Amino acid sequence: MLLKMPALWHWNFVGTVAERLVDGREHIYLERFWDYAADPSRIDADTRAYYAEQYAAPGAMRAAFSQFGAFAQDARDNAQWARTKLRIPVLALGAEPVTASRTTGLGPLVAATLHQVADDVSEAIVSGAGHWLIEEKPEATIACMKWCALMSIVARCVPTLREFTRMQISTGPSKITAYHRANHGSRLHPLRSARRDPGRGSNP
Repeated sequence: MLLKMPALWHWNFVGTVAERLVDGREHIYLERFWDYAADPSRIDADTRAYYAEQYAAPGAMRAAFSQFGAFAQDARDNAQWARTKLRIPVLALGAEPVTASRTTGLGPLVAATLHQVADDVSEAIVSGAGHWLIEEKPEATIACMKWCALMSIVARCVPTLREFTRMQISTGPSKITAYHRANHGSRLHPLRSARRDPGRGSNP
């Protein structure tokens, strides 16, 4: 159904004829896409010129069109891969779906889509951005990515911390040291070393 929407005509604009029509006019083709920004003025002239130059390189527009041309195969592949969901952490990073005048981002639809193929999905929406997150709101976008990475690390550390706590209560610190050496190598954690020897702040 999406492929038939007039606003998404570029999804069907593929093949050698499309390449020939755009050849030498890449900047004209790309200009309409900058309107997907929440505020198109954030995409400055230098940025637009840079991307136009990159897409004017030999084979670049063919590769860009091929992305859209592969949608039918993507749908078949995704249906197959969804049978076994990803177990790694996945960040669903979307933009605000609506501005004062038009729809520019997919918002929570990104997370809804990724939940079909992954179990551990974190959702974040960048406020004030449209389709081009990193170009419009680089600081906020990077902050969301760092937050997701940090939460993934914390989530995986919690079971280990609980295990250490249970061991300390039931068997004492010596068994914790043995566990650490068996599972993480011979070097002790700096804080644990400091507790054992107050005169040393960390291991060499």
